[in-house]
Amino acid sequence: MTMIDIAKVFLGVLLPALIGGLLYHFVWKPAPSAPAPDPDPSVPKRTFSDPIHCAEILAGNSFNNIGNRLHRLESRAIPNERLVRAFGINNAFTTTNGDYARAFKAAAVKKIKMEDSDWERIAAFAQRPVLESVANSKSDHLDANLDSLVQSIALKLALHVLFGLDPFELDKDAIRRLAEGINNCWVYSKSSTMNAAENLGITKVTVNDALTKLFPDTDSSSSEDNPLNFILPAYETLWRNVLLCFIEVSFRQNRQAETIVWRKVLETFLRNPTQASFEKSVTTEAGQSVSVSHLVSEGLRLYPPTRRIYRMYQLGDSSCIPEILAADIEKMQRDPQNWEDPLAFKPSRWLNINEKAQNAFMPFGNNPFICPARKEFGPRMIGILVAALACHINPEGLELWKNRSGDAESTLGNDEEIFTDRDMYEHWWLQKKRS
Repeated sequence: MTMIDIAKVFLGVLLPALIGGLLYHFVWKPAPSAPAPDPDPSVPKRTFSDPIHCAEILAGNSFNNIGNRLHRLESRAIPNERLVRAFGINNAFTTTNGDYARAFKAAAVKKIKMEDSDWERIAAFAQRPVLESVANSKSDHLDANLDSLVQSIALKLALHVLFGLDPFELDKDAIRRLAEGINNCWVYSKSSTMNAAENLGITKVTVNDALTKLFPDTDSSSSEDNPLNFILPAYETLWRNVLLCFIEVSFRQNRQAETIVWRKVLETFLRNPTQASFEKSVTTEAGQSVSVSHLVSEGLRLYPPTRRIYRMYQLGDSSCIPEILAADIEKMQRDPQNWEDPLAFKPSRWLNINEKAQNAFMPFGNNPFICPARKEFGPRMIGILVAALACHINPEGLELWKNRSGDAESTLGNDEEIFTDRDMYEHWWLQKKRS
């Protein structure tokens, strides 16, 4: 290659790219919503699972009586910077602006405030896609993978509650692509490999296309207007917990007698989804009482929406190295020091929950960052979705398969622990029992 050729390459390719990069960085690039820097992967990390330390970490103010030099909003926002990169959002989880965080929370509270008539409509909406899936199924299994079905229902209902969209007028392909895209973006954002970064970029395009289809009049590229600001907290709270709670309620063959009672309780609630019905107990033949509230609480204990919650801390003086402290919510809620028979799904434990166990139950976070859905919206929505699945998908004659290999290990064992990694159940489906 001659010097003239090199000059042509520089002027025709490299120079425009260089100028474009400089313009993007200094002119076009939007200002970050939070001044906090991205957490360095090399930042030290410590994980705790005892209730006292977990509550202290979540508050973001101090740890072991040493004050955090970072404001509690910074403490929460810095570890969540990957959500900004992955989804282009700016909400209460990612901002360091106190006024913005308070305004966002107020808007969220307003969106999820519902009357009894709203809950009746939600219960009717939740049942329809389940019934359609059962009606359209083949003779030996459901037409859709179980996780895809639950994701679709949870996402449709979240869009209805948050934005007033008709769940049955939504583009089915856009719903599917958005649900898959959210899950994949979440997974890719946790990896630092080049391949994950490339996949994240591709998946973000898919997510944005789906959002444009569902919200044609909204600029999803604007971090503050992005519908995902509200969708992510609601949808992520719902779908995995609903899926795993439904499996526990319906597909553990060693507790069929309890399953019958649980389904009756869920059926009653689905017909009348009030708070009183949610909390009303029914006594089993064994003399134990159970309510939908107990079923949901036990599902949230075993399968919290967020397994670990992270905060950035800088303890001591300014010379101290910042570190990330993690509250392992899942481990705390399965710790035998806090719970009797912790890996078992036992809704009856909530009849007489002691203070020690209650303090070790934080599925919706803890002060001062408690999720506004904790008291009513989250648990009742989970109850409705689990009820819709459990009441219309009859477990008799069906078995849950973890893959389609057809061997004995592909079915779910009675006492088998269900792991909560996102990719663990993406191929789970219901199959007619083999004779």
